[in-house]
Amino acid sequence: MTMERTLLLVDDEAEIGAALSRLLRQDGYKILCAHSGQEGLELLAKHKVNVIVSDQRMPGMTGVEFLSRAKELCPDTVRIILSGYADLNSVTDAINRGAIYKFLTKPWDNESLCANVLEAFGYYDLVQQKRNLALEIQEANATLAGLSLDLSKLVADKDSQIARISHYDPLTNLANRSLFLDRLNQALEAARANTQALAVLLIDLDHFHTVNDNYGLAAGDLLLQAVAKRLSNHAGGDNTISRMGDNEFGLLLSVTDNSQMAAEIARQILDAFVRDPVAIGKEKIYIGACIGIGIYPSAGLDANTLIKNASAALRRAKRQGHSNILTYAEQMDAAA
Repeated sequence: MTMERTLLLVDDEAEIGAALSRLLRQDGYKILCAHSGQEGLELLAKHKVNVIVSDQRMPGMTGVEFLSRAKELCPDTVRIILSGYADLNSVTDAINRGAIYKFLTKPWDNESLCANVLEAFGYYDLVQQKRNLALEIQEANATLAGLSLDLSKLVADKDSQIARISHYDPLTNLANRSLFLDRLNQALEAARANTQALAVLLIDLDHFHTVNDNYGLAAGDLLLQAVAKRLSNHAGGDNTISRMGDNEFGLLLSVTDNSQMAAEIARQILDAFVRDPVAIGKEKIYIGACIGIGIYPSAGLDANTLIKNASAALRRAKRQGHSNILTYAEQMDAAA
C-alpha cells in the first residue's frame, strides 16, 4: 500500500505559502501550511510529516531556528530551507549540523523546486527502508546467524547509497554544495599549512532555461550531464567540481599559483564550450557561461567568504554580458 506523503510548508507571507501549496499539491502530496515557526512546531506535534519546506526570514523564529527545533522534535523529517544568499552563513552552519537537508534560493524555479521536493521524499523513503532493513536484520540474526555476513554487506551497501545521496547530485553525479564546502574547508587547512593559494570558480550557464523551453526538460538534463562531464575533465588531481545550483557549478582549484592561472583555466573552459557544441539528439547546442573567481587569501580567509566573493564576481560578470570571466579583485576595482 502506498503511504501518504505529507509536506509541511512554513512561510509568514500568506501569498507565498499559497503559491507553494498550489504548485506542490499538483504532485499529490498532502499539504500542511503554517505561517510561523511556532505554528509549524504545533503541526509537527499533531501530524506525521515527511518533508518540510521553510522560509528563512520570519519574525519571532527564523527558518534555521525552526528547522533545528524540528530536527529535535521529528528527526526523521527531511528539512529544506528557502532563502536568499544573504543568509548563506547561518544556513551553511545549519547544513553542517544536519538541521537542513538542502538549501534552495529565492526566487525559486518551479520545476527545480518540485524536483528537489520529490528528491527529498525519495531520501525520506530510503532512510525508512534502512530502518526497516535494520529491524529485519536483527530478527534474522536471532535465527539465521549463518546469514549475518551477507546481511551486514546489505546494510553497508544501503548506507553507502544514502551517504552518496547526501553528498552527490543525483543528476550529474558531481559533488553537491555540502560536499563542496567540506572539500573547500579541507583545502583551506592545507593551503594555510603550506602557505599556498587556492581558487574557487563559480560557473553559471547562459540561457539554460531557454534550452528547457525550446527542447524540453529531458534535453536540459542531458545538457547538464554533458557540462558536468566536460567540467570534470578540467578538475583532475585534488580539485573538486560541484553542482552548486540548478545551472551553476563550482570548481575548486586546490593549488593555484596566482589569479592568472585560475583565469586561464576559466578561459579554457569557456573556449571548450564555444568550440564544441553539445549534441542532444539531432540538435547541436552551443553553451555560453559566465565565471566568477575568488582567490585565497586575497578574496577571503574562510570558505563562506570565498564563495560569497566569487558569487559577487559572478554576478558582475553576468551583468557585463555573456561568456565573461571576472575575479573578485577585478570586481572590487570595477565597483570602486
